[in-house]
Amino acid sequence: MDDDPAGRREYNKLKRDLFNDVEEEANKKLLKIKGCKGIEDLFSISDFKKFIIENKSADLGEFSNAEYLSENHISKGVLALRFKLSVENGKLKFADLTKVSQDNIMELVKKIETLLN
Repeated sequence: MDDDPAGRREYNKLKRDLFNDVEEEANKKLLKIKGCKGIEDLFSISDFKKFIIENKSADLGEFSNAEYLSENHISKGVLALRFKLSVENGKLKFADLTKVSQDNIMELVKKIETLLN
């Protein structure tokens, strides 16, 4: 889950409803992406501009990637679908991403893998 107010609320609701409010048990099955207000924040700013919003000249100012989408009322779902299709069609490969984005994604995948084991 994102580490924003909505993500934290949902985490706490699931923790309460599924794990009797026991943090240790919830952490075995639920994953908060710490420091990410949205999944988009896993990407470096340059990758976000190039591969997510497809606007290299966008000025994010002080906003995080996720905040930029929210402030500009850009649909996360539409961007996610376009991103998915770019990957499926071979237009975008993992190697095309910056090391920052690659490292962030790999760290998340490892955390997910740990939860699945």
